[in-house]
Amino acid sequence: MRSASRVGAHLQRLRSGLKRRSPASVGCAGLHGGAKRSRTADLLNAIQALYQLSYSPEVVVRRLTEGAEPSETGLADQGDMSARPMRRWRGPADENVALAPLRSGLEETGFGGLIMNRVLLLALAASALAMLATPSAARDIPGEGMTVEDVVAWLQNAGLGATIETADDGSKSVKSSTDGHMFHVYLFDCKEGHCGSLQLSAGFDTKGAFTPAKMNDWSRDKRWSRAYVDKVNDPWVEYDVDLTPGGTYELLDDELGIWRRELVEFAKFIGW
Repeated sequence: MRSASRVGAHLQRLRSGLKRRSPASVGCAGLHGGAKRSRTADLLNAIQALYQLSYSPEVVVRRLTEGAEPSETGLADQGDMSARPMRRWRGPADENVALAPLRSGLEETGFGGLIMNRVLLLALAASALAMLATPSAARDIPGEGMTVEDVVAWLQNAGLGATIETADDGSKSVKSSTDGHMFHVYLFDCKEGHCGSLQLSAGFDTKGAFTPAKMNDWSRDKRWSRAYVDKVNDPWVEYDVDLTPGGTYELLDDELGIWRRELVEFAKFIGW
């Protein structure tokens, strides 16, 4: 029972900590909600669930005074029950009845078995807490960069179509589209088929309807992408991504999300 009391005290301290560190009070100190949310509440739930399995309730029986009548609640009406102490059965026969289930359990498992059950529960609790506290491992981009096939697989995993195109000079790029707008992914800083940077690029055939001054308005106000006009005054928007000396696919997916947003906004900007 001492160990159960210590666990109960630990749970009380953990609850108090949760109240003190509520999302409203911690501000930006942690993440609350979503896939990267704080796991403190999950840890508390795991501890509480396993704590409930780590002990058996103690059977306590009240002795009925002679002549007392049972009340509607099933207990004898003996005045203020809160003022009366809890009393166990003391008679040998009554004690045998009350302790029979416990004796049966001890005969089946033995005292050592009960201890082993406690140890097993504690091990399961530690394992569950470790799994909740450890974030999932990020998927690394190869240190030497990505191949054109890697780029195709990455876009397809993001739910976009992707095909490889080969230019007259033999260089390869990946053609894709999002939200009805076509774009290309060009690979740079390549060595032995692995490339250290990407450029996402989209051009619009407007029959020369734009000037450099209009594109300057976009580039001045936008942080992530840049815009320009080509030799025939058609508008282009581009976004560069560095892959080396290292990175993760999770970060690369975030870059793709920014590009998709910028591309949609640029199309609106030029009235496409």
